[in-house]
Amino acid sequence: MTQRLSRRRKLALALLVLVGLAVGAASLPATQRSIDALWLVYRLATVKAPTDVRGEPQLIDGANGAFLADLYWQDEPKAGLVLVTGAQRDGRQQPQLVALAKGLAEAGFAVLVPDVPGLRALRISSAQAEPIQEAVAHVRAKGRLPAGAPVGIAALSYSVGPAVLAAADSPAGEQPDFLLGIGGYYDSEAAITFFTTGYFYDRTADRWRGMPFNDYGKWVFVLSNTPFLDRIEDAALLRQIASLRGADEPVDLTPLIEGLSPDGRAVLRLAQNSDPAKTPALIGALPPALQQEIEALSLARRDLTDLDTTLLLVHGHNDPILPASESVRLADAAPNSRLYLLKNLAHVELNLDSLADGWTLLRACYDLMAARDGALKQ
Repeated sequence: MTQRLSRRRKLALALLVLVGLAVGAASLPATQRSIDALWLVYRLATVKAPTDVRGEPQLIDGANGAFLADLYWQDEPKAGLVLVTGAQRDGRQQPQLVALAKGLAEAGFAVLVPDVPGLRALRISSAQAEPIQEAVAHVRAKGRLPAGAPVGIAALSYSVGPAVLAAADSPAGEQPDFLLGIGGYYDSEAAITFFTTGYFYDRTADRWRGMPFNDYGKWVFVLSNTPFLDRIEDAALLRQIASLRGADEPVDLTPLIEGLSPDGRAVLRLAQNSDPAKTPALIGALPPALQQEIEALSLARRDLTDLDTTLLLVHGHNDPILPASESVRLADAAPNSRLYLLKNLAHVELNLDSLADGWTLLRACYDLMAARDGALKQ
């Protein structure tokens, strides 16, 4: 532990030197922006939340029902930010998410963390774009922001897709000014291929590449799509199969699998597939409603060339749930975007142990501060 802390101190010192050099020829606003960015890097690297940031419960009256949120702020916020978690059961109360929200609030944002319907149940849906839009409208109205202040979205993991859809489908003049995406995806089929098989297609080398992966993603996929199955029994059986995946001792799943309908078995076959070349055919064998949802979630089927929202895309090369190639493709598809690739960002878990990663993260945080100030050039 002492060695790790020592290394972090050395890295922080090196970053301070780099910031000092970068700031030397800059104006005062840029200097303050650099300091704010460096302090945010420190918060992210240590997961240490400030203690003097206020948090207030909110109730957002959505078109399809009310949902809860927490608003974090300090002093006089300069910009609004909707922070959307990925699919995880703690929702807006996940400790690391709360620490991130407080760190961003300390950096001058009014941060709204909504419990987007479905995320606590490990469901990702294209319908979640609407409550994200409603959260953006809420922080504009209730975030104690000055008139005309920038408003953005920060989305983690699978929520990057619905967040981009929310931005793209917002009425003219209401699109968020910026969107920070961490560990996201672009193509639903490519994402499914990776989290079921561990393979992604390297377009530079024109071949499949495999890497260590976490099967958490495939079971999120299964749980996300049980509502699209006609038989309630299928949904219950698939949830039971998913719950047994991490059993300490082998479990005979045959009775559960035999109870599935053809549609339920089609979902399970896709989840258990290990051959990336078979993924398209297995998706094609799914129930039509489920295929339509996969297509609706895919950003690859949308024209993002005219998206006014600036995308700040952060991804780790060692991501075990969604490959970095997905953020690369999203950056290519949306010209108004910036890409920050780190070596050690295991999905959304930061392990800041190199100067190169520290500098990349610092650049991302600096651009986020520029977005906060309304100074991020497209």
